[in-house]
Amino acid sequence: FLDVQGPCHFVNAECASSLVALHQASQMIREGRIDQAIVGATSLLLHSYGFAVRRDALLTDEPAARLFSRNSRGQLRGEAIVAVVLKSLRRAQADGDRILGIVAGSAVNNSGRTLSLVAGSVEQQARAMTEAWHDAGIEGSDLSLIECHASGVRGGDFAELAAVRQALRRSPAREGSVPCRLGTSKGAFGHGEAASGLTALAKVLLQMQHGRIL
Repeated sequence: FLDVQGPCHFVNAECASSLVALHQASQMIREGRIDQAIVGATSLLLHSYGFAVRRDALLTDEPAARLFSRNSRGQLRGEAIVAVVLKSLRRAQADGDRILGIVAGSAVNNSGRTLSLVAGSVEQQARAMTEAWHDAGIEGSDLSLIECHASGVRGGDFAELAAVRQALRRSPAREGSVPCRLGTSKGAFGHGEAASGLTALAKVLLQMQHGRIL
């Protein structure tokens, strides 16, 4: 239908899949290997097993997940279909496109060995944030919002909070810095798993459009 040509990649990095795909596409555009890219992700629950309450505290038995809470009972699964079109800023301006946001920088790494699948390494998460900020030419003190992954799993949520705190503490303070708020899309959409990263991106773009942090 679109007569799309060029490289086509499938990325499986669990909950990070769509953001890893976004990172790879952004890098290929920056390197001049492609002119534009469509990055898409889908997460659909087509079997009743996906709604079963598990005993390992990964899935909640409540109607909503408790995010960043010591009383959390697990995550609430959600569905999502999201796609974004990436171009270089110069190309998008020349084409007269409606530009919703700019990917100024990005970074990807891996937690390595950890005690739990859902609780990533605090050090490696902090390092990924710092590397992304440096790639964008900014410091953590320049930020007014960080959209978190937080899904309602206690171990993962609090490891992420510790990583954010660690990364921000490493960032040099700047005069006129504003408080940095934390958000997560899981309260509105549930955990979209492979599509959760692009869902979070869509939420951030909507907040920028409307000038309101949710």
